[in-house]
Amino acid sequence: MSNQLWGVVLGGLLTGVVALLVGMMNNWANDRRQARQLAHDVDRESRKQRRERLEELYVLTALWTTTLNQLALTGLRLSLGNLNHSQFQDLQISIGKESGAQPPRMNMLMGIYASEAVRLQYAEVRGAQEAYMAKLFVVERMATGQPVLDVDHLGYPEFEELARSVDREGKRLLDQIAAQALA
Repeated sequence: MSNQLWGVVLGGLLTGVVALLVGMMNNWANDRRQARQLAHDVDRESRKQRRERLEELYVLTALWTTTLNQLALTGLRLSLGNLNHSQFQDLQISIGKESGAQPPRMNMLMGIYASEAVRLQYAEVRGAQEAYMAKLFVVERMATGQPVLDVDHLGYPEFEELARSVDREGKRLLDQIAAQALA
């Protein structure tokens, strides 16, 4: 009888040890699965937030480039004599107030979320804008009757091309942001 008791005790102990090992292995596997799931969820949330910010950047950039285009059109109208300088300034102010553009927010999002390709394209837009603004300064001086040193270098087709380059580069910038958001 005592051998049977030892057999039952030994069988119970062995069953307990096996059950304990199975429980430990199950907990270890669940911990690994949970860690992978958590990492996946964090990555998915991070991608979602990045995409939302890139969408916001796209909207802000679209407002900004639209404003640049509207401002360029007023400059072209001034250069053709369709506006006097006072009307030009009034339109510039009106466009700026009504645009909804938020350059500080756009610049912040550009710095945090934009890829290097987007930042380089943004620099291209800024360069095109600066070239246009340099010629616009000459047009404004002419419109106010102030002396202009390089009148011979100011042709309407060149001025119009500068305005178009701002638009072209702005569209490329929007394409770059969209491509990054969809990647």
